[in-house]
Amino acid sequence: MHIFYLDEIPQGQTVKINDIKELHHMINVLRVNPNEIIEIIYGRGSMFSGVVDSINPKQAILNIKERKYFDRNNVHFSLTVACSLIKTDKMELAVENLTELGVDKIIFLETERSQLKIKEFEKKIDRLKKISIFALKQSANIFLPKIEFMIF
Repeated sequence: MHIFYLDEIPQGQTVKINDIKELHHMINVLRVNPNEIIEIIYGRGSMFSGVVDSINPKQAILNIKERKYFDRNNVHFSLTVACSLIKTDKMELAVENLTELGVDKIIFLETERSQLKIKEFEKKIDRLKKISIFALKQSANIFLPKIEFMIF
């Protein structure tokens, strides 16, 4: 079953998907057709499955058939990973792999002997979030990790 990501929790029984990137992935890559069942994740513990009613390059309409809610407080553990600042490509790989593993929070630390500085990476937080969303969809995880930078 195909999984897609939305920033907002759908209200009601019908969901309109307007995100251009998700629509491109849905139409051109996965070739989703009407009457197919897909899943929508929100990244904060919600999963919705439903049937595609109609789809075009500007909008897809989904009829929700099932809603699942998961509470992070019911999980027996919470996992936070902190690591020093690393080069961009390695940082992206770390975010991807840690998201797939189900980490709750990722903290990148600038330490006394760090050669890299936080100011270089604060602009890239959106890129890291996109990578995290991609990994979330890939692994069918429910919770999107928080990504933070800290001076230690």
